[in-house]
Amino acid sequence: MNLANALENPLTIKQLLLESIDQLEDLRNEVSTLKPKAETLEGLKRSDGLFGLIEAEGY
Repeated sequence: MNLANALENPLTIKQLLLESIDQLEDLRNEVSTLKPKAETLEGLKRSDGLFGLIEAEGY
């Protein structure tokens, strides 16, 4: 099915929107899981931009 034909069908548009909403929800959940981990790693970074082995050992 080509895009022009798909966009003429309201049911196809509805399905595409629902799939997009599901994907967005999944991505938001993933970000909320990963954000605290990223912030913790940023806190472990040394001034030279590297991670110390001792500090990172628990992560």
